[in-house]
Amino acid sequence: ADPTPSYDCSVGNDTISTPYPFYTTYTDSRTQILYRKSEMVGYCSVGTIWTISFFSKLTSGIQLSNVTIKMKSTNDTILTKFIDTGLTVVYNNNPLYIYNGWLFIQLNPVFTWDVNKNLLIEICYHLPAPLANNMIFNGTAAQNKVWHRHKQSSNGCTLDSGTVLNIRPNFRMNNIIDGVRKISTNIPQSFSIEQNYPNPFNGETKFRFNIKDFSPVTLSIYDVLGRHEVVVFSEPLSPGEYEKTFSLSDHPLPSGIYYYCFVARDFIIVKKLVVLK
Repeated sequence: ADPTPSYDCSVGNDTISTPYPFYTTYTDSRTQILYRKSEMVGYCSVGTIWTISFFSKLTSGIQLSNVTIKMKSTNDTILTKFIDTGLTVVYNNNPLYIYNGWLFIQLNPVFTWDVNKNLLIEICYHLPAPLANNMIFNGTAAQNKVWHRHKQSSNGCTLDSGTVLNIRPNFRMNNIIDGVRKISTNIPQSFSIEQNYPNPFNGETKFRFNIKDFSPVTLSIYDVLGRHEVVVFSEPLSPGEYEKTFSLSDHPLPSGIYYYCFVARDFIIVKKLVVLK
């Protein structure tokens, strides 16, 4: 098993090239994408979404202007037109920097998703001028799950009509699972995490860690065979010193040796903890 997953929930694993959810040879574009709950893989049972990601094949970075993202929990299973009601704005007319690899888009505000429903995402934008080339993303074949329209010199977020597409961009999202407590606003010089204390423990243990700049942060626990046991927390954190209490009453684990993996941007560290009942 991979001991350092950076994502909670995903859909799609093929590498078919698609220009969506953007179509940048036109100034304006609107794309709605439907991801069914039954298709999702990973930790998809927590309904507070704080980042979404698409896999870009760009070789150099590009900044887009005036990007808006909306989301909706829905019972719809296919798209036959643009959905105009019940959408929540989670990224409001802001610039977006596109780079190679998984593109993290941090939502503001975070989106509260009904985990018993499917997830609809809309991405629209207006550029001052079209780009020379379309950006390319990894996608997977999916019938009637993408609805799109692009147009020159318009308002991308108000485009109507459109057409169905059958290559859907691969997607990943991070969910807020549990909060942490900031114990100091001092800005550390590096990312780090201390050994949990007490260790061994039989009730509660504490994790103290430092965040040097704004970052998605995940702390997970694995057994000795590398099997995932618990996501202690997964959320964006600003610079500072933090503490998180982990309780066996909330997450029962049998006695034994475990490993916890701390991930903050490109900083990854694994340490051992022991449950002794």
